[in-house]
Amino acid sequence: MTQAKEVSDVLSRSSKGALQRLGDSPAWYRLLFFLFAAFFASVFTAGCRREAPAASGVVRAELIRRINLAELSSPVYRSSSFDQDCQGNLYVASPEHQCILVVDTSGTVTQRIGSAGRGPGEFVEPIVVAVAGDSHLIVSDFGLFRISAFRLSGEFIAAVDFHCTPWLSTAGRTVFTTSRDVRRLVDVFDENLIFRGSVGSYVLTQPFLRIGSALQCCGGADTVWVLHTRITPPEVSVWTLGGRHVARYRLTPRSMMRNMALKEAALAAESKRLGVSGNWQHVDGFVRDVHGRFWVNYLWLEPRKRIRSVYYVFDSSFQPLFRVEGFSGLTLSPHFDVSGRLWVLEAEAPVGGEKGDLNICCYRILGKKEK
Repeated sequence: MTQAKEVSDVLSRSSKGALQRLGDSPAWYRLLFFLFAAFFASVFTAGCRREAPAASGVVRAELIRRINLAELSSPVYRSSSFDQDCQGNLYVASPEHQCILVVDTSGTVTQRIGSAGRGPGEFVEPIVVAVAGDSHLIVSDFGLFRISAFRLSGEFIAAVDFHCTPWLSTAGRTVFTTSRDVRRLVDVFDENLIFRGSVGSYVLTQPFLRIGSALQCCGGADTVWVLHTRITPPEVSVWTLGGRHVARYRLTPRSMMRNMALKEAALAAESKRLGVSGNWQHVDGFVRDVHGRFWVNYLWLEPRKRIRSVYYVFDSSFQPLFRVEGFSGLTLSPHFDVSGRLWVLEAEAPVGGEKGDLNICCYRILGKKEK
């Protein structure tokens, strides 16, 4: 007890002496001391603070319609894209049938556009399909590196050859594709595939890109947003149709990236255990709604070894708003109809590679529920 009391007295005298010396020091010395103390206190407590969420709440997606593509008169088991015209008809890219299947509102296949082959209006591997305006259909063939234009009646119009995988999207009558010029990002065409110009430059984006980066874009009246999906973190570059670079956004809300890192680690471990080859893309694509918000499709792995989609929604400046949950599986080719409902191609397949259901689903987006 005596030794403990002596140690206590020594410490007390030392602390009093230190405080007295600090009090006798110049004002700038005291200010510097308190600044250093505040800095080390903030570093020490940083790990104890909770990160602010990337979104202010969670929105639920409610399924209101499902079309099982395996139950069509021409069953589809492999597809990654579809689109819809103003009449509600669905256009489904079918690599296995080497054509585009037209499905009416009752779920019946009414027409086939294109056929197998390498000539005009023929396909080897049609992957991406998009409606342009009210009367045209644009199809990207990954097997031929070709984009073809048709009328919705099935009449072939024109084709453009590429030297790489031609991704595409449409905005009204304007068609955006992967650029044929290696120095550019996006080529712009009209609905008849008449070339209108190129947008973007690799000079600005090259330091952040890897070889083989996938480019996807959303178009507006005078602006194009390009999503670079195979870089970390994913990035969106914004360009005017005149070619001027406007902005660059990195999708890095802290909690979103934290969740992505955790899911990526779990997915990599599970893929290795199951012997699944290839790299999983975690940010798969994005779509712009009628309010100008961007819906970024993020794929993550469930404990039951299934991949599911969650959409992170951003405003026009890519500030996070909320996230959308409630999907049954991974979703592809999202788009909104005139009523604001979200249509997706949804696959309910496990990671192991077994065949699962492939459905076209329509979701109603419910009101926001705060965390």
